[in-house]
Amino acid sequence: MAVLYLTDVMEKNALPQFAEDVGGRLRNTRLGNSRGLQALFETIANSFDAIHESQTSDGTIRVVITREAGLDLSTDKEKTWIGGFSVIDNGVGFGSENFDAFLTADTPRKKAEGGKGVGRFLWLKVFRTVKVESVFLENGKQHKRVFTFEPTSSGITSHEVMEAPDVSRTTRVELLYMRENYRNECPTRLSDIAYRILEHCLTYLRKENGPQLIISDGEESLDIRQLYQDTVQRDAVSRTVDAKGHKLSLTYYKLMHERASGHLLHLCASGRDVKALNLSEKVPDLPKTLEDSDGNRFCYAVYVAGDLLDRLVNSERTDFRFAQEGDLDLSMVTEDALEGLLLREVEEFLQSYISSIRKDKMQRITEYIQGSAPVYRHLLTRYRDRVEKFPANLPPIKLEQELARTEFEVRQEVQKRYKNLIEERYLDPNRYQEELREFISEHNEIGKDKLADYVSHRRAILSLLEKAMQSDVSGEYKTEDVIHNLIFPMKSSSDEVNLEDQNLWVLDERLSYHKYLASDLELRQIQALDTNNRQRPDLVIFNCPIAYSEDDYPYGSVVIVEFKRPERDDYSEKRNPISQVLNYVERIRNGQAKNANGRRIPVKDERQFFCHIIADITPTLRKLLLRDDFRATVDGLGFYKYHTQYQAYCEVIPYDKLLRDAERRNRILFEKLNIL
Repeated sequence: MAVLYLTDVMEKNALPQFAEDVGGRLRNTRLGNSRGLQALFETIANSFDAIHESQTSDGTIRVVITREAGLDLSTDKEKTWIGGFSVIDNGVGFGSENFDAFLTADTPRKKAEGGKGVGRFLWLKVFRTVKVESVFLENGKQHKRVFTFEPTSSGITSHEVMEAPDVSRTTRVELLYMRENYRNECPTRLSDIAYRILEHCLTYLRKENGPQLIISDGEESLDIRQLYQDTVQRDAVSRTVDAKGHKLSLTYYKLMHERASGHLLHLCASGRDVKALNLSEKVPDLPKTLEDSDGNRFCYAVYVAGDLLDRLVNSERTDFRFAQEGDLDLSMVTEDALEGLLLREVEEFLQSYISSIRKDKMQRITEYIQGSAPVYRHLLTRYRDRVEKFPANLPPIKLEQELARTEFEVRQEVQKRYKNLIEERYLDPNRYQEELREFISEHNEIGKDKLADYVSHRRAILSLLEKAMQSDVSGEYKTEDVIHNLIFPMKSSSDEVNLEDQNLWVLDERLSYHKYLASDLELRQIQALDTNNRQRPDLVIFNCPIAYSEDDYPYGSVVIVEFKRPERDDYSEKRNPISQVLNYVERIRNGQAKNANGRRIPVKDERQFFCHIIADITPTLRKLLLRDDFRATVDGLGFYKYHTQYQAYCEVIPYDKLLRDAERRNRILFEKLNIL
């Protein structure tokens, strides 16, 4: 590397170079499009450092905005863009030692102050060209250095050093021609840029007797230090936390919300802002803006600093190198652990602002769970801390999604704990008993809420069934289709309908555990049969036999269910539901069954049929039943008969009996939940 010192021969054509390829370094430097002002912040920070090094008592930093006109392609309108910035200070300037450090990548020149020596690379990441003009004092003489910094392999062009005895000490850095991807996301108003600088430079501005910081845009200008004193300094509050033995300071600043970027947690290294977290996204129930006692709206900017962050910051000062989970060094801090620690501190500090919002939110969630989703009741007791992290004011569908997601996570954790409990070989029986008790308690809570939800569902279905049995204001009864769909969706099969979406338990609990079911499908559409018959029973249920022999029977029994309209009284020999179901039996028995692979299997004569006719016993139906020698059931409400020729048990169940029997079977569950 060629370094030019003033003790050398100062030839205008002497061209110093960087020790590494500048273009290559830029390709490896990452900076998001929304962070283009970071290059300006680095320049201002350098000016603060230069003034501090000069020990001058009247330090001044001036930021001048340069603009360029252009066409906004998104609106086809003229727009004044930010073209660049000039930063002028009266610090020590680019003497030989500082210029040498400038030419050295990753220089340790300002290591004590936290400098990483890479801020200048951000200049060229955001701007196409940087021009520097610096007047400085060295060896008792005043000199002037000018050069251009560009994204070339050498980096430095047009370098000159000359004596300048009659010029005051000053350094001017011109950041020129902002790249389009950064320019499009850069704020354009003077006040917005000033507040962004204020936010970034709070650690400098809070120091007493610091340099003046002025930003100007044409004839308009703002004193940023005065802005800080008027709007931020008076209300600042500082607190400390401990991160594995490392003390971190948190300073809370109030920023007027019209200019603030929102509630932000700034992680700083050596006096410079490195990374910011959006607190509104991280702290549940934190409003986007807060209000003070005078009615002024504001946001909090929280600055975190300490030796831990100074050591962990990366070379570009754009992020931190945290420990990873599983690292052997237990004294290291992971990003998640640090973030959790800081967010808990912030939440505690802001508790007065968020407590009422959280209380209202939890009341609304509790009412929703108790009224509409009792299956999640255990989340309010054992996992309340997770529910408290839900965003406020969620609409019901979003709240249901959050509850379902949390429920899934909890169940996965419980299942994992169960697996570990089963596989673990405990040497300490007391520890095993303790973990077993904890698991049983947690698992039972989840199970009870799931059962409560299911029982509530059953109560609702029976209420709907009772309503469907009643006549309307005109005395008309609903068609059997309404009740059919309530029990099992029409024109579908068990391959298409989830277990949760059918209510066969209303007829018989055992029917839910069928092998195959067809609802309101033609016999030729039923996959378990091989027939072209177009008859369409309401429900056909194929069951597996309980005991298996060496023969491979696909189904041990078939259940047929036929629904009739409540209070129907026009039955005749031609409209005989008994003949109808027996005809189904005959057609099914004459077809050939198929196995799961679609291969035909002969049907043996021993297959049993169970036929349920759901119909009110009206005079015309009673006449048919008595003529066919049906007998009354024990309760006297229904009729039954076993047809030996068809090997079919037939039962006629009135709707009142269907509802009463279902309620009796579920009564003990309804009583426990007090939902009779």
